[in-house]
Amino acid sequence: MRPLAFNARHDKLIEMSSTPILRVIVAVLPALAAFAQQPGPALMIDAGANLHPISPDIYGINFYWDVGKSNDPRLAANLAAAADVRATLRRWGGNNTSTYHWKFDVSNIDADWFFEVLPDTSINASKLPAGSSFNAFADQVRTSGGKIMGTIPVLGWLPKARAEMCSFNVAKYGPQCKQDPYAQYHPYTCGNGVTYVAACGDPSVLDGKGPSKPSYIQNDPADAYAQFNESLQAEWIRYLVSRYGKATQGGVTFWALDNEPIWWDNTHRDIHPDPYSYDEVLSLDIKYAEAVKRADPTALVAGPVGDNWASLFLSKKHRFSSRRRTSSRARAAAITGRIRWTATPTAAWLFCRGTSRRCAVTSNRTAYACSTIWTITLIWLRPTSRLLRRETPIPKPFGCDRRACSGIQPTSSPAIIGSRMWRITARPLRRA
Repeated sequence: MRPLAFNARHDKLIEMSSTPILRVIVAVLPALAAFAQQPGPALMIDAGANLHPISPDIYGINFYWDVGKSNDPRLAANLAAAADVRATLRRWGGNNTSTYHWKFDVSNIDADWFFEVLPDTSINASKLPAGSSFNAFADQVRTSGGKIMGTIPVLGWLPKARAEMCSFNVAKYGPQCKQDPYAQYHPYTCGNGVTYVAACGDPSVLDGKGPSKPSYIQNDPADAYAQFNESLQAEWIRYLVSRYGKATQGGVTFWALDNEPIWWDNTHRDIHPDPYSYDEVLSLDIKYAEAVKRADPTALVAGPVGDNWASLFLSKKHRFSSRRRTSSRARAAAITGRIRWTATPTAAWLFCRGTSRRCAVTSNRTAYACSTIWTITLIWLRPTSRLLRRETPIPKPFGCDRRACSGIQPTSSPAIIGSRMWRITARPLRRA
């Protein structure tokens, strides 16, 4: 049978359409097809126009190129390959680093694997922190090249010992939807923190089965964690400075403040069961950023480490509440919470990956804002010997051109609520 011509097919579609909306859509198809066939304007792209230098730090990778140990016969080839990758920055981060205890060299593996703490038995624990997984990472980076970016946990709960344990022990919390299929090799049977129902099927088979509305177990964080504050992280940085030098001496250049707050109530629901708010993240980030800067004033501190654009407009707490209450006042409150990040006692900077645009300056501190390929990254810096004032140029140690800021003017933008902000005219930053 010959296929129908377009007009015939179109008439047939209209005849078959059972709803008015579908009939309208089908009826306009010929017009849309005709419009699509119209020739558009001639376009030309000049790839050599408007070129400007960008930050080399955008060419980074997560973790490191594993070149192997000193006795590895492939070491020379791996070193050559690592050099060929030419990664300018190597990030030690991700879900598990939110609970990394540097003295024990362990993390809770969180929702990635049954909220377990599983120490690496190949490491000589008696020599820790020497020989830790982070030190191995840093050593590899210094061998294969690139700046180091570490991650500072900010949630305040870290594994309480270098021992096997978990947050949802089946012996304490009962059968769970999915359980570690290798439990026979561990002292405990650990589950995923979801109460077992028939829809889960075999709990030892990781087949993705589960209820449409899971019932989450409320655990006691003290089962597998103890509370620690920013002083432990400052002690870690001082130790790393003693081993590798300050950030400007080849040590850890960047410190990221934790990882993806938008997933804390899921990935780390054993210690953070509630959705995050901007106020919470701001408070934690300031506290830990200041601790970092006290330990190494030359380090750059980045955060929050977001994972998508949605977190730039509403915190997860506000996002859930706005589903029930979408008034303009509620949305304004959420937006205000984000904007007030620039109105803090600590100088706030945005480290712009791939660009050097500056957008806002407060009366006694400076903030950048920029879109990036990876994320929008705040850099919190303790004030210099004198407060940053309106006419104070951006300090040179932070890699900024002193001519970058000019034409500072007050602004009454309706988007800036509750803070007196300043607009600056910035010229692009040129770097070698």
